[in-house]
Amino acid sequence: MANSGPFTGEYNGQCRTIRGLSDCFVDTQQGNISNLRFTGANIISQKTTGLAACLVDDSGTVRDTWAKDVHILTRGPGNHAGIGGGLVEGMVANIMAVDSDVTTWGNYSYAGIGGLVKGKVANIMAVDSNVTTSGNYAYAGIGGGRLSERLPTPRR
Repeated sequence: MANSGPFTGEYNGQCRTIRGLSDCFVDTQQGNISNLRFTGANIISQKTTGLAACLVDDSGTVRDTWAKDVHILTRGPGNHAGIGGGLVEGMVANIMAVDSDVTTWGNYSYAGIGGLVKGKVANIMAVDSNVTTSGNYAYAGIGGGRLSERLPTPRR
C-alpha cells in the first residue's frame, strides 16, 4: 500500500497478520487502521518511516495493532521512525511491540512507537524491544521519540 497516496478509508484487519514488509503499510494515513498484526518486517529508509504508516495525519488513527520481530531503521537528519507512525499528528493507540527494534541515525531524528508525536499516543506496550537514536538532538522513547505540541493555526 505504501506510496499509493493518502489512505482515507476504514481498514479493519480482523487480526490478520501481514508478514515481511519492507516499507510503510501506508504512506499517509488519513483514515483508520485497526486490528492488524505485523511480523518479520525489515524496513531501512532514508525518510520518515513507520510500520503502519509513515505519517499518521491529524485525521488518521492507528489502533489495536501488534508488531513482532519488526526492525525499522531510518538514516539521515530529521527522519523519524515508529511502529504506529514515523510522524504522528493524529492518534496511535493500543499498540504492542514484541522483540522489535526502532532505530534512527541522524540529527533531529526521533524513534518510538510514534517517532515524532504531535498528536496522541495511548496504551503502548513494548516487550523485549528497543528504541535507539544516534545523532545530535535525537531522542528515543517507547511512546514517542519526541512529543511536540501542535501549534494553533493562525486566523486570517
